[in-house]
Amino acid sequence: MEAHKPPFYASYAHTPQDVSQGSYIDWESPSAGYNGQNHVQPQLLESSWLKRILYLAFDLAIAAIALLFVAFALWIRKIDGTSAEPGSIGLKLYEAAQFAPTLYPLLFAAIVGGSIKSIASWKIQTRQGTTIGELEQCMGSQTISRAFATQIKLRGLNFLGLSIVGLWSLSPIGSQASLRVISVGADLASSQTSLNYIKTFTEYQYGYAAGISEAITKIAGPTTASLLAGSLLGSRFQDLWGNIRLPVVEQIDNKQATGWMTVPEPSSLTCSSLVGIPVGIIPGVGNTSFTLPGSYLAFSCPTFGPSKQHEYTNFTSSGAPSPGNRNDSYWFSSQGGSQYQMAISASSSVAFRSNESRDARKFVWESRFWQPSLEDSAYFRAECDLTTTHVDSNVTCSRVLSGGSSSSSSGSACSVSSVRRSITTTSHGNWTVFDIGIPPSPDAESVLQLITGLFPHADLSGGVQPIVGYVVNPYAPFSSDPSLISSTDRRAFEIRMAQIFNTVLYLGINPEAVMAGFNVSDPLQQDPLQQDAIDTMTGMTVVSNRVVRCNPAWFAVLIVSSFVLFLCALVGAILRLVTITPDVLGSISVALLHNKTQGVVGSSTWSSSRWARETKDTRLCLADINPAGEVGRIALASPTVEGVLISRVVEKRRLYL
Repeated sequence: MEAHKPPFYASYAHTPQDVSQGSYIDWESPSAGYNGQNHVQPQLLESSWLKRILYLAFDLAIAAIALLFVAFALWIRKIDGTSAEPGSIGLKLYEAAQFAPTLYPLLFAAIVGGSIKSIASWKIQTRQGTTIGELEQCMGSQTISRAFATQIKLRGLNFLGLSIVGLWSLSPIGSQASLRVISVGADLASSQTSLNYIKTFTEYQYGYAAGISEAITKIAGPTTASLLAGSLLGSRFQDLWGNIRLPVVEQIDNKQATGWMTVPEPSSLTCSSLVGIPVGIIPGVGNTSFTLPGSYLAFSCPTFGPSKQHEYTNFTSSGAPSPGNRNDSYWFSSQGGSQYQMAISASSSVAFRSNESRDARKFVWESRFWQPSLEDSAYFRAECDLTTTHVDSNVTCSRVLSGGSSSSSSGSACSVSSVRRSITTTSHGNWTVFDIGIPPSPDAESVLQLITGLFPHADLSGGVQPIVGYVVNPYAPFSSDPSLISSTDRRAFEIRMAQIFNTVLYLGINPEAVMAGFNVSDPLQQDPLQQDAIDTMTGMTVVSNRVVRCNPAWFAVLIVSSFVLFLCALVGAILRLVTITPDVLGSISVALLHNKTQGVVGSSTWSSSRWARETKDTRLCLADINPAGEVGRIALASPTVEGVLISRVVEKRRLYL
């Protein structure tokens, strides 16, 4: 042993006197470091079994938490495709997953950082010890940022360095996997639905003598309400009661095209009436799409502008102008106060025949307003053809009222996406609802009287007839200047006049269905005549159910990263159980240990990274450097000097200072 003793095989004593005198202590002496001046008593390294069991239980509990993420992933995989509605297990797991990216990296850092340190602590107590490079790689990789930085500083492109980097890379990846493994998506289920609707090409129900007064009770009120709601109706495809309003196809395309046309955003000139078509019974869940057939009265006014007449035309006199077509021979006319008059041509013999045609009915509008420049009244006149446009509209409705039961369109939010001219209607467009019934039909006269009688005294004391006001400005029918009708666009006049007439005509089919919601079981809607106006169509209901989705790729990542984390926790627990040397690595207290290293050459100006790089292949162990003594001394030492062991492996039952 003496032959291999290195020149500095000794350590300075710890007392100031020994240091000042430059004396040495020979650690091979049985009494080395154990004298009266040393107040530290020798003690065993072995800790109590209770403490070891408690440490092991804690480590296993941490490992079990890692397994919880494995169980979490398996649970998500099991409930893949199940409901994620409020209160469901799926939704609760999804909500729990939002916290996983916060918990996972904390758990990962606690387990991996501790396990890497346990590996270093266990390896340095073995007989062969470990290299400074390996020790620095382990102790410098306690966090994810330091793990990458340490490998760069040490230029540790070896298996251990790559393994540490790969292991820490699982932390952000596993964290993202714990969040992205579960999502809530839509599962679409479709089914056919039978829907009832009101046919709009139906005879006006209040044209008979007693019906005129009844119409004032049932139709005048909702018509007035609709006229006053122009600002609200101008931005939606539904009326005040939720019924579906048909778009004006001529406003989109006036070239008689029959293909589907996209409907623009609603405005005051988009829809053909102020009230819509009732549709029922729309399912209480999901979105229901259907193609709604319908028709509306259309106005085309080639004669439109100021008139040189000095009074209203007397359409009942023998000198009244001829309707100018082959079918009609007289007029129905009615005045709205003193500000306007309307007239519709009529026939005493022509009745609706779907396989025949007729000349278009004529409509005349005359309005009077004060002209200050003339100091007299001026007149405005429009002569129009009345026709019927049959259309199909693609409609989508979704239930908006609370509750899951079915209801009519009045309880749904509906929009019209596209429209086309009907390809199934065979009747000529010159036939209108005024032609339905036994001639001579009084329906046109009844409608005229109802419209002109809505506001009988509105123009007294300089007031404005709301019908004239609506034609001028639908957003301010009571305050618009009647003279502005002369500057109204002809197309706007045609559409607004059609909106007024179609409102009355639709209400005149079944006012209860329009205002109370379409319900074929309602006794008020069981009139045989009104039942003839009910038809059936097929809709498609698509129900979007919120379901849990498990992402297979992120599931695999979470399983792998969590299982690796569990193995790291087990390895750390086992190594901590078998490691008996003091836990000094990673602490400044390691500098206070005795040192018996050999062959280390360097400069006191080097940084820690430089020392680690230059001496990375030097082996160290935490061993007993007083192997022959009665009391051992644990210190950092070189395992061998020139191939000869100079230290002793630390043992459980040996006394150490």
